[in-house]
Amino acid sequence: MNASPRAGAFFKFVTSWPKATIFLTMVTIGILGSFVPGLHKDTSSDAFIANDDPVLVYREYVREVFGLEDPIVIAVMNDGETGIYNPHSFQLVGKITEIVSGLNNVDPDKVTSLATESNIVGTFDGMEVTDFFDPDPVTLEQADGIRKAISDFPLYQGALVARDGSATLIVAELIDQKIADETYQEILELIAELPVGNNQVHVAGEGAISGYLATYIDNDAKTLNPLAGLVITLVLFVAFRTLAGTLLPNVIVMGTVAAAFGFMSAYGVSFYVITNGLATILIGIAVADSIHILSQIYEEKVRTPEAGRQEITVRAMSKMWKPVTLTSVTTVAGFMGLWLGAEMPPMKYFGLFAAVGVTAAWFYSMTFLPAVLAVTNVKPSKLFVGANKNDVYGEILKRLGEAALAKPKLTLVAAVMIAALGTYGTTKVLVQEAQIENFQTDEPLYIADEAINQRMDGT
Repeated sequence: MNASPRAGAFFKFVTSWPKATIFLTMVTIGILGSFVPGLHKDTSSDAFIANDDPVLVYREYVREVFGLEDPIVIAVMNDGETGIYNPHSFQLVGKITEIVSGLNNVDPDKVTSLATESNIVGTFDGMEVTDFFDPDPVTLEQADGIRKAISDFPLYQGALVARDGSATLIVAELIDQKIADETYQEILELIAELPVGNNQVHVAGEGAISGYLATYIDNDAKTLNPLAGLVITLVLFVAFRTLAGTLLPNVIVMGTVAAAFGFMSAYGVSFYVITNGLATILIGIAVADSIHILSQIYEEKVRTPEAGRQEITVRAMSKMWKPVTLTSVTTVAGFMGLWLGAEMPPMKYFGLFAAVGVTAAWFYSMTFLPAVLAVTNVKPSKLFVGANKNDVYGEILKRLGEAALAKPKLTLVAAVMIAALGTYGTTKVLVQEAQIENFQTDEPLYIADEAINQRMDGT
């Protein structure tokens, strides 16, 4: 591949001032990284609708007028013969209602349960209104009286009490949705201290889901991103078997992630549910440029072992800048297509800041990487050998290509079958927009949501 004179001049300039380039790169990464802790998480379902959408505008209007917020729902369930119509279950409902009403982030006037609601009975003179828990049920006869009252009051059936009498709800509206997760955890801790006996207590609801989702994302990221980084590092070590080949791409990964999330935070864009996958994608993309460049560096070292570091770096970069740039440009174009074509804000911003990250990876690969290579004594990789020796990976690819060429018809048939299977597979994709599906099926919140939905008319 012929090297461009202008490219050679540029990389000669970069490698002539390596320490300044490295210093400026680290300062840039540090500044961008400092914005990352300020990222605001938005895990609500409203986040997938544009702020100026009439549906969301009207919903916000209704919310402000009527003071409606996403609630936390607590279910008391009992599979015994009388269901929840027994003194102990009702006492538990009363205790939970009292505890929840006293929480700082719960509006005490907007807690709904059998302990707060009234029974309305028509009489000859008009109507009689009495609390269900007046007096507090301490006998089976009193509990049975509440059963009869509920059976005559269809408004509560399936909404506050299960139609089969096996469950009842305590619904609590929150004051500040931003700290819903703290309230959810506080409720769980308080309920864990209560003597529930043969009752089951589940905590779910839109408020709990959107609140806990922020913590769930954090926990997921703490596992997923380090794991992705570890896998990439192992792959780099296997590919190059050198310290430089393993560590340098990780510095570019760090700069890439800092750029994407730093700019996201600086411009006030929220961290959405799907944004959790952005870091992992950028980690995989960011190392690609480094792999191409380092591979060329090791090849140049084999061809001209007597050449100096700067000469090898400039020659390798002059050959690789164009293919690396073209692959980066096409990747950026793909993500920008998502930014321009998507309607949902999380998808739009995913595309935009993925493009920012890819651009940063390209920039650091064109500046920081050659600067470090010019001042670092990068040892030759044992896996990059001369023309007279066997290249294991190259030999595998060579044989694979020869096999494909030897039987072209079979190769084409196999390719068409794979494409057909993939096309068929797309028809089996399920569109699932429910927020609860973001959780693992063994998560207590998922189990609670499923249990409540099975017994009630909907949550």
